[in-house]
Amino acid sequence: MRTRDKTGPESGQLVRQADRAFPPAIIGRARWRENLPARPVDVQIDYCAECGYDHEALDLTAALMKEFHLYLGGITLKPNTSGAYDVRVDGDLIHSMYRDGGFGERQTILDAVRRKID
Repeated sequence: MRTRDKTGPESGQLVRQADRAFPPAIIGRARWRENLPARPVDVQIDYCAECGYDHEALDLTAALMKEFHLYLGGITLKPNTSGAYDVRVDGDLIHSMYRDGGFGERQTILDAVRRKID
C-alpha cells in the first residue's frame, strides 16, 4: 500500500505513523477524543405519558443527541402519570414543569447541560 508521510486528515491521504498506515478518519477521531470530558453526563427526562408529553421528551432527546452526542453517558426517558416534565443532569434537577412552568425553553435546557459538561 502506498502512503505519504505527514499529510493531514483533511487531504484524504493516508498518514504513516510507526511504519503503519492509518486512514485519516481514525487519526482525526483519536485527536477529537482528547477534548472529551473525563466523565460524560447522564440526562434523565421524566415525562407524563398519559398527558401526551412523550413527543416533547423525544424532541428534547433528539436535540441533546445532536448537540452533545459523545459527551453524553446516556439519556433515560422515564414515563409517568404524574403530569410532570422534569429534566435532570447527573441527578440535578435543571428543569421542572411544576417549579419553572411548561416544558422550558430548549436553549435554556441545552445551556444547563453544557454547563454540566464544562
